[in-house]
Amino acid sequence: MKKISVFQISFAKLCSLLLFAGVLSFSSCGNDDDAAPEGCPGVGVGIEGSIEINGDNLSLAIAQLLISGGGGSEDVYIFQIGGVSTDCSELKSINLTVSVPSGEPLNGDYNLTDFFDASVNEGYGSSITQNLTASTQSSVDIESGTANIVRNGDNNYSLDISAMLIGGSSVDVKVSHQF
Repeated sequence: MKKISVFQISFAKLCSLLLFAGVLSFSSCGNDDDAAPEGCPGVGVGIEGSIEINGDNLSLAIAQLLISGGGGSEDVYIFQIGGVSTDCSELKSINLTVSVPSGEPLNGDYNLTDFFDASVNEGYGSSITQNLTASTQSSVDIESGTANIVRNGDNNYSLDISAMLIGGSSVDVKVSHQF
């Protein structure tokens, strides 16, 4: 069995954190030249499909998958996926990071925990709600939960997430998408 040093784990988490910060920064930026989904001017790109968050069926507006080698011992998958409400007033999204042993496919059930406690074959993330009319945003980290991730093909995944957030609220997400 190959031993993994604390440095490799720390390096992998640092890489994951930097990628997550970049994804979060990228998703909150935009300009007036972005194409808007029909009926929601100024929201951003229109993506085919929908996402269910806490029982609300939302039009898909964000769908990103970043895959990175986390220091050689693991592969890190970062999903950012979200949708806009039918009245165009709110954007809800989920950020999910899961690491698996290098070369292993991402496919199965994964326990979710906070960033500092997550290890290989576990995940962490946050739930983000952005009020589009008042330009306010909240991001709450996942404290615990589970993610069932099904690999349907190359960069095609189904996510079923059930998680408790820091502060006691919960988030449930269901989505399938070809990234």
